[in-house]
Amino acid sequence: MKKYWQLLVMGLVIVATISVHYIQVANATKLESDFSFEKISGDEKYLDPLVIEANYYNNYDYSTVLFSKDKTTKVERSFYQQVPFKFQKLVDNHKSFMRGKAYNVNNFYEDEAQLIYVKEPDQILSLGKDDKITYIIDVLNKKDNTSDEFPVQLELNKNFDWNSINNVAVVNNELKLITTNVQHNGIQEMHLVQIDLNKQQLLSDTILNSTSDDEITRKSIGFYNDYYNLAQEKYAVYTINTYDTKVEEHKYISQQHNVLNIETNELMPIDLPTGIVGNIQSGIVDNGYFVISNIEDTDMVLYRYNIAQQQWLEPVSLPMPFKTLEKTLNFAQAMNGKLYTMNEVEKGYLLQIIAIEEGKLVYSGLIPKNADTQNYHISVNSIYEKSE
Repeated sequence: MKKYWQLLVMGLVIVATISVHYIQVANATKLESDFSFEKISGDEKYLDPLVIEANYYNNYDYSTVLFSKDKTTKVERSFYQQVPFKFQKLVDNHKSFMRGKAYNVNNFYEDEAQLIYVKEPDQILSLGKDDKITYIIDVLNKKDNTSDEFPVQLELNKNFDWNSINNVAVVNNELKLITTNVQHNGIQEMHLVQIDLNKQQLLSDTILNSTSDDEITRKSIGFYNDYYNLAQEKYAVYTINTYDTKVEEHKYISQQHNVLNIETNELMPIDLPTGIVGNIQSGIVDNGYFVISNIEDTDMVLYRYNIAQQQWLEPVSLPMPFKTLEKTLNFAQAMNGKLYTMNEVEKGYLLQIIAIEEGKLVYSGLIPKNADTQNYHISVNSIYEKSE
């Protein structure tokens, strides 16, 4: 009899577990039909290929969701098995090569012939001046699906606490790394490291910029290149920020913007438009343009710098069709000559797509809030184009 009751209890537990699972699935399915874009202006062809990855949360649910033109899909994923969507295609196509690699766009380079991953040094904290740090370069030949890994050593010129890779590019079979070394007091060095891929050896390690501190000011180096995709840009835009250490909110004293031509290694300064210093809500590099987009009063204002011509184009003001709930831009991403912005407005969430070179709004659409969906929030992570 005891054994019978044990079996009965086990059966009830299994039934309850299955019931809970299907209730969760039902809730997830319900989410898919709750949201879609309502066109405000422009051509929906610009919306058709897009998938928007976002965090969705309300009073009782926190989920990763995918927005597309007609529906929103809740993503069911184990925390420990999660692969960022930007890397899913690489993992699907190159499982063996991608195994064990960090999902950091800055460490990858890809073209039609090869996929390259650069692992930064992990022992830098224990080393000092005149010691050597080691980068590991892993190159996948897509044609025959073979990979070759080799180390490259660089000599430290002073003590550093950590190292990061800001950009990986290949020009004429030379691997170029833009890296940053940081000391414990925050002082930074920006390096350009050049490696011969054929001979698998270091060509040069050049310090492009460094910062210094005093009792009044502190400096830092920041990058503006868009890290939402693996495409290589011809230019890298960065800034050296100087701010007052005695002001709690780090008031900017100055910002010196620079652009590095990755193909030629040429460094050029960028002078910002009047009134923009310390007030860049979003700065992105795409297709030879450095684009600043800010919410100003009731408009979104675009400032576009043509890097090759070294000149600012006329600012473009795009009136917001609804009142924004925040005074700053919520989300911006550039891809293939288009700027995508997402802002919370009084009516819901507003997606705007702007052709950068023309400075023209080509699509505007709203995910509306209604009486049933007032208490939710969307935070966009990335925007992708669907794979063919």
